[in-house]
Amino acid sequence: MTTIDSFSEMLKPLSESEFLASVLGRRPMHIPGPSGRFASLLSWGALNEILLCHRQVDHLSLRIALNADIVPPAAYTHRSEERLEEQCLQLDVVKLNHLLREGASIVLNKVQELHPPVSALCRTMEWSLHTSVEACAFAGWHGVQGLPVHWDSEDVFVAQVEGTKHWTLREPAFKHPLAMHRDRLQPPESVYWEGDLQPGDLLYMPRGWWHCAVPNDQPSLHVSFAIRPPTGLDLIMGVLRRLPESELVRTAVPRFASEEAQAQYLSGIRNSIATLMDQVTVKDYLRVIDSVAKTRGALSLPWAAMPGQSLPDHFWLHWMPPRPAPLVESDREVILDVMGSQFRFANIAAPVIRDLMSCRRVTVGDLCARHAHADVQEFLTDLIAANLVAVSANRVI
Repeated sequence: MTTIDSFSEMLKPLSESEFLASVLGRRPMHIPGPSGRFASLLSWGALNEILLCHRQVDHLSLRIALNADIVPPAAYTHRSEERLEEQCLQLDVVKLNHLLREGASIVLNKVQELHPPVSALCRTMEWSLHTSVEACAFAGWHGVQGLPVHWDSEDVFVAQVEGTKHWTLREPAFKHPLAMHRDRLQPPESVYWEGDLQPGDLLYMPRGWWHCAVPNDQPSLHVSFAIRPPTGLDLIMGVLRRLPESELVRTAVPRFASEEAQAQYLSGIRNSIATLMDQVTVKDYLRVIDSVAKTRGALSLPWAAMPGQSLPDHFWLHWMPPRPAPLVESDREVILDVMGSQFRFANIAAPVIRDLMSCRRVTVGDLCARHAHADVQEFLTDLIAANLVAVSANRVI
């Protein structure tokens, strides 16, 4: 079974550089692939386990869709009666099975928090795309439409895992819409693209493209990955957060002043904003948001709780910062700005950190063998405590 270890493998045969240069944010693209390409992401067995292990629907982003509408939770849940003071909605398997036989689809959000293979692919996508990634699983059958025709306020990658699904895409009448525009837009009549996704196929849709998907009267399972690259509005809002440093901006709007004084006040506000905008560059803005991006995190028990214990050579180390970052080196130390914090280490640690950043996943034994001159085991204890590295028996977390 093929495991997707990089964003470039997800895009094949298209190259990553070609996709970033000519497709991302510009146009949809259907990329056919080998049938088993996404088989390791999510299986029917794994989906069953997730639903049964997270039966408290209050804590699970689960929706059931049928005939282009969302089914009320009462139709597939019941109230837990085990503890009256803590009643919650629990998944009712009998009710759910009844809906599924009628053609309802399962929509499971935030799968990256529930299933390690999906979480791992989200991390590798964020490393390449420099933006957070969330995943959603869709299971459908019987040739019945689940969700209505709609558009998403994120760019979406659809990875078809099993079965086939028929997709219809329509262009946005309003380019690059934001979530705030959702209620004022209507889909056009003309179809831009229509076709079936086969197992292993990938479909990319930029933000705002209208779409509808219907299973081809057979079990269909796909995982969608949503990304939201920063927009010009995000950049402006980031700059405006620094405005409170201006004394004039903190001053009350002169309601009772003369028109001349009000005009002077507004002119000063404009100048304050212009001054801040002149101080920012796109490169600096992107560097800052990358440096504060938070990791999804991973527990490294028991080693995180019991520092000093030797790590088994066959265990896997996972570099946890979600995005690439420069490693600033001096004669005595190296500095790393990631996850909203600045980390400082002795200069001798630089080759180990560069190695971890480059491969992002390596066994303890291999890392120690490549840096025999350093006390790698002791250094790894510090990295685990800082959540820069996670350790696990599994290659995928």
